[in-house]
Amino acid sequence: MLRSLGGERRAPIRAFLRSEGGAARRPDELIVALEVPRVEGAQWFRKVGRTLALAAVRSEAPRVALGGVGPTVAYAERAASALAAGALEEAVRLLDLEIDPTDDDRASARYKRIVAANLLRRFWQDTVPESAS
Repeated sequence: MLRSLGGERRAPIRAFLRSEGGAARRPDELIVALEVPRVEGAQWFRKVGRTLALAAVRSEAPRVALGGVGPTVAYAERAASALAAGALEEAVRLLDLEIDPTDDDRASARYKRIVAANLLRRFWQDTVPESAS
C-alpha cells in the first residue's frame, strides 16, 4: 500500500522487486503497508553464500524467484511453466535464459548459473508430493 497527499494505491510487490531503486514508488509516496497473499503448495527457500537465493512454490502453478543472479529479483516464469508440465530439464534450460548473473567478488557468472540450476533441481526433488514418492 502506497500513500501520498493525493491518496492511496496498491502496487504488486513484483513492481518493486523488478525495478532498480523501487521505481514503482513515486517520489511523493510512502510505503505504509505490505499485504502478502496466502500461497498454496510446498514452499521452499535456500540461500547459498551471501547473496544467491531461490524461493519457490510447488503447486499446480509453480513459482520460482531467484536473487543474486541479476540486477533485481528474477521471476523465472518460463521455467515455472516447464515445471508445471513436468519437464525439469527444460525448466533448467529456460532458467538459464531468465537470469543475468555477472562476475563479482563473490562468484563468477558461470558459478551462479550452475548453482541456480542445482537449486532448481533440488527444489523439485525436495518437494515431491508424498503420494508420488
